[in-house]
Amino acid sequence: MKNPFGKKFVSIALITVLLLGLFIRFYQYFSGRNLWEDEAHLALNFMHLGYRDLTKPLENFQSAPIFFLFSVETFSKIFGFSAIALRAFPFLVSICTFPIFYFLVLDLTKDKLAALIAFFIFAVNTSFIYYSSELKPYTVDVCVYIWIFYLAVSSFPFIEKNRYKLLGIAGVLAILYSNAATVVLACAVIYITKDNLKVFLSKTEEGILEVKTKVRYLLVLCSWGIVFLSNYFLFIFRHPYAEGMKKEWAFTFPPINIFSKEFAAFILKTIQETFFDELLFINKNYGFSYLLLIIIVTALVYLIY
Repeated sequence: MKNPFGKKFVSIALITVLLLGLFIRFYQYFSGRNLWEDEAHLALNFMHLGYRDLTKPLENFQSAPIFFLFSVETFSKIFGFSAIALRAFPFLVSICTFPIFYFLVLDLTKDKLAALIAFFIFAVNTSFIYYSSELKPYTVDVCVYIWIFYLAVSSFPFIEKNRYKLLGIAGVLAILYSNAATVVLACAVIYITKDNLKVFLSKTEEGILEVKTKVRYLLVLCSWGIVFLSNYFLFIFRHPYAEGMKKEWAFTFPPINIFSKEFAAFILKTIQETFFDELLFINKNYGFSYLLLIIIVTALVYLIY
């Protein structure tokens, strides 16, 4: 979009989508929605426990990343135990991350129209809106995904100059704030390694630059590894709720045999939930789910090709 009209259109559309997404999220946050069962069970821990006790297994068969618990506890001590106060931290995280999604897609695609379309889908997606103000760490998981990959791919000058420092700090915080961070960081490591493979395999003909890059890369991996292991052995290893959680969430894991009927059924069920239940903001009867599925499959085939 090199013409002035195209640039103006994208700018106006971007602001419109941003305001729309923010309005919907603020509207839900201040709508007076009561805590539902799982939220209420977690909320009771903040009412009865302090920072020290939050490091131990929680009451009511609940668990959450340690920094998430500390952050919610801080907000509840300052603002009280209302639903709005208890949901304040995940809501603020959602609001602060929301605009970054556009720039992440823009850096990945180098196409403003593609980034705008993706940003619109993200802005009005019912799942992201619902979890943007829920007393659970799910919206923080989304935040971690967006920020880690934005720091990994961004062409913004400040980020390019300090990429490894920012990734190191963000990754450490991500591990302590999100249970999904390990998967996200593993993907980020693969991306960074692929992106800098020539530098890592070079004989350091240019000397200092290659050495610095390798050292920074190793420091990032070491910092992530140390914090991950510390977090795992302090708060996850031999957790009394582990077996119960495995049974509770067993349905989310695929069968080991990828050639079995059970595996095929699991894949079909996952596609149904992903494209026909979770991503919809248009009535199912309009056939939008099939269109979205075709677009994504086509895009994946094109990218692989």
